[in-house]
Amino acid sequence: MHGRLRRVKEKTEEELNIERVKAGKLKEAGLSVLAKIRSKDYSLEAYQLTSIMAKLNPDFYTVWNYRKDYLMQRMGNDENQQDAIQNLMKKEMELTEDIIRNKDPKCYAVWHHRRWVFKQCPSLLEQRELSLCEALLKLDQRNFHCWNHWMLICNMMNVSTEERLAFTMKRIEENPSNYSAWHFRCELINKTITEANAESVLKEELDLNLNGLYTECDDQSAWYYLRSLVYLIVKFVKSGVLAKEKGVALISNELEALAELEEAAPDCIYLTDFKTEIEHLLHTIE
Repeated sequence: MHGRLRRVKEKTEEELNIERVKAGKLKEAGLSVLAKIRSKDYSLEAYQLTSIMAKLNPDFYTVWNYRKDYLMQRMGNDENQQDAIQNLMKKEMELTEDIIRNKDPKCYAVWHHRRWVFKQCPSLLEQRELSLCEALLKLDQRNFHCWNHWMLICNMMNVSTEERLAFTMKRIEENPSNYSAWHFRCELINKTITEANAESVLKEELDLNLNGLYTECDDQSAWYYLRSLVYLIVKFVKSGVLAKEKGVALISNELEALAELEEAAPDCIYLTDFKTEIEHLLHTIE
């Protein structure tokens, strides 16, 4: 319940002792790994030891940097053994996926290492990577590490804008309150606008958004997306991409729709503030 202090169960002495033992073993293993790294030990034994440490402590950046150095050395020494290098890179993918799925889906170091592997070995890129992103986003719809990774992979695989927009739409249909999906959709819309399609694309997005507002007018995510769309209209009018009269008409029509929504849902908590802000934005281009 909100407003009530949650009581935390005190740990027993036995539980505390177990934690102390684990912490001691982790520290001991960490020191052993650091010793090998500092001595520039690029043996298979040292490499395998860092695999264990990476699973125990995914945030240990030094371990991931060592693994990069190890792999770069192998690539430099074994230019004629592409299959062996490819297999090593696949093991890096398996390790990072295991950690992301089962240990920490929001670890900067792990996501960074995974992206680094793809950049070194683009041939590993498969549709499966996009499927992995989709699966992870179903578990946590606002995992921005995964969203950023999805965008990068889309760029590397030349995924069409239409496919990307369809992906964000699917996430929004699953949960209209998915702020991250609205945010990345807005980024995509911003990149697709041209003089030829500006009016039609923006009108379509405004209509889509309005349907969401009528479905759940207290959904903050949809209101933020509406504001972003209006800012885009203002931006494109001022840059000459969208004719002034068309931009004014788009915003004016939206304000009329909001007035109707206000009659249908007078208790909507966000409507007045956002309507006032949109009216102000309209004045900047009139």
